[in-house]
Amino acid sequence: MKMLLSLGAGAIVALVLTGPVSAQTLSAMPNSNAGTQTKGVHYVAGGVGLDARAEMQGLAASHNLLVKFAEGSGDYVVPDSVSVRKGSVDVLSVADSGPLLYVNLPNGVYTVVATYKGVVRSKEISVAGRSPDLVLTWPAQQN
Repeated sequence: MKMLLSLGAGAIVALVLTGPVSAQTLSAMPNSNAGTQTKGVHYVAGGVGLDARAEMQGLAASHNLLVKFAEGSGDYVVPDSVSVRKGSVDVLSVADSGPLLYVNLPNGVYTVVATYKGVVRSKEISVAGRSPDLVLTWPAQQN
């Protein structure tokens, strides 16, 4: 099964499945965690599929940072690992979370570090109330 999610014009997200897939298999796939708190930081990760994306957008108001993970082509990806650091301290570490990650952080300066297929991307962001969305991108994969 191959899943391809695109960040296209107008924020249209398409889920393309190839190969035999039953409705039971699809319903068993996790689309997002329901909200988790780790090290005192609340986050929600997911967004695979249109329903999950809509559900996640409904949670945006209760989180002050949205991180999106994508290839340069615009296709969403799910990173192998993500950490949010304040200085040298990890305040959040999650695995296989995405392609959207909503986080509720105290005000401060953080570095978001994500690894996808062995390639690390990181960006610093200042959180003060609602922060602008952060997008981490990787080169498009050649198929």
